[in-house]
Amino acid sequence: MTIDGYPLPDSMMPTARAPRHRIRFGRLLFADGGDDQPSLVDPDPTEDIDWWLSIEGTSFETGDPEPVERTLTTMLQDGSLVVTERVDNREMPELLITVHAPDADALAAGEAYLVAEVGRRNELEWQPPDAWGAPTVFDVVTSSLGFRADDIVEVLHCRRTYALRIVAHPHARSVEEIVVAAVSAGDPAEISDTAVDTCDSTTGWSVNSGFPLDVYDGVVRTQQTNTTNSGRRFHELTRTGAFSTGGDEFLYVDWAAGAGNRYVDASAFFIDGALVAPVATIPADRDGYTRTILPAPADGTVTTLAVRAWTEPRTTKAYTSSLWIDEVGHTNGWVVPGTGRQLARSLRVAGSVRTEGSLQVSHDTDDLGNVLVYTYPDGKSAAPYLPPLRTWRTSGGTVTSDTDAVSRARETLEVDTVFEVPVANLIRGTHQLIAMLRADTAGTYNIAWSVSLPRDSYPHGLLSGTARFTVGVGAEDQWRPVRLAQVPLPPIAAAQDASRVVQITIAAADAAAEVVELDEAWIFNTEAGALTQVLGLDDIYVVGYGCNRLWIDTPTLDVPHPMIWRGWAEDRSDAQYAGAETFGGWSIHTMHPGRMVVFTVATGAPNHDVSLTYPPRWHSHARRLNTDGSLL
Repeated sequence: MTIDGYPLPDSMMPTARAPRHRIRFGRLLFADGGDDQPSLVDPDPTEDIDWWLSIEGTSFETGDPEPVERTLTTMLQDGSLVVTERVDNREMPELLITVHAPDADALAAGEAYLVAEVGRRNELEWQPPDAWGAPTVFDVVTSSLGFRADDIVEVLHCRRTYALRIVAHPHARSVEEIVVAAVSAGDPAEISDTAVDTCDSTTGWSVNSGFPLDVYDGVVRTQQTNTTNSGRRFHELTRTGAFSTGGDEFLYVDWAAGAGNRYVDASAFFIDGALVAPVATIPADRDGYTRTILPAPADGTVTTLAVRAWTEPRTTKAYTSSLWIDEVGHTNGWVVPGTGRQLARSLRVAGSVRTEGSLQVSHDTDDLGNVLVYTYPDGKSAAPYLPPLRTWRTSGGTVTSDTDAVSRARETLEVDTVFEVPVANLIRGTHQLIAMLRADTAGTYNIAWSVSLPRDSYPHGLLSGTARFTVGVGAEDQWRPVRLAQVPLPPIAAAQDASRVVQITIAAADAAAEVVELDEAWIFNTEAGALTQVLGLDDIYVVGYGCNRLWIDTPTLDVPHPMIWRGWAEDRSDAQYAGAETFGGWSIHTMHPGRMVVFTVATGAPNHDVSLTYPPRWHSHARRLNTDGSLL
């Protein structure tokens, strides 16, 4: 057999009975012609089903998501910028459904079952004819049915045909939801790193073809000066030499890369030749370097470890592209500064398009207290981005160690507290500046803040203001997150040079506020990510309000707006609305495919847990997945 003159391979030759489409619409089952089959899912024994359904035609057409586009007003002299803001529902081409039956009354019964499924929310599940294909579900928003009369066919064959019109969610999804736990950073007090290679020698190291390899300033590097912009390229450094992970769950690599005035466009990590997904990125001990955390192999042995970094310079002139590795080792966790009340986790979202989901923050026994939940796609900054500021503190008042504080430290605002964050460690855009504050006397306090890009002692792009911090009667001496400002960071456009920093100052605006104590402060980019704040999930403000579980649900077709729930039971059986007076939100949490960082603060529950429940979504065809969302 041939198609357009080309012979078909044996694997594509028709068999005695070729695979066939199967479609479920609500309770109804359709075949693509052929033998009689049951036409209801789990029919009731009392239902007399003497009709069956088939699909006319040889192809199942799903239609396409409709992009919602907007043309931006710019100063371009020619052309225009067009952005896709979202996608709208897909409308499927009419699906021709035929009802087969022994008589006209049974045909009418089949029609009644069809009508019962249309005009409402429903599901259409498609099983591809290939046995390897995963079933795909389309969430039906609405549908309608039209009769296609043909008296001759009805008399001769006792069947009637209907046209089914379907409007569905823009994206298909997998049949089963995925529940994935965010990878824990571990207990900060018990984390231990073991260096395997301090990278002060090229022994065991190799580089991809065409690039040099040497050691500079105690770091293995490959570096090349390019006379012109040769476009996107990659450097790869590979370490060969078996080592044991000593029972640790993770590997770590401290590295940096650059090209012109851009650090890195993308990176990839390979263990024994297999691509592995990082579980976290944090600042390394060496300034300007990234520590990437990787899952250790199940057998605890690593023979080769490779780091690949793609770079694409933002310059038309000569530039230097490079990749440096400072240290390789294994660890039982990674440190996010603090007491375990603030944690940065990583999880991977399956699918090919963004999806909805439910984030859960929980603790087995302890009430959560005041909670912040921030999510963002990883890899949005040149160097690791994390919201906490105490890591970048350069000056301030006397610091007191406090194991009950989020950051493990506190200080009064009697002296201005100053933080300096490298520009490379920021995701450019609008940020919420939030501070964890307390005072031991009820009242309203004025808190001053400022941000700038200092150079030669001049505060370029200076922004400043004052925020109010109110302590109610009964809430004295209780920590509370306070939003100080919404600011662009950096405050003016600046190259991602490792030496440039954004200076952030938090201070008392008057003498009365000098008694206010500062625990931690954060900068949350709410253009790249989303932030939810929920206060008082303990009994401090309202007796009986404390709980050890919080759920943040993104909008769905069933509930087309975000919802925040609190409760105690793991199965949500006692969940209730958190109450609008207790929470605030900036942007909507979005689950994009790939690796997502979940940063959480729970003042009452050190080392709390985080998980995500979501349906993997796809453009039109689902892939086969394991229960954790990894590919089969």
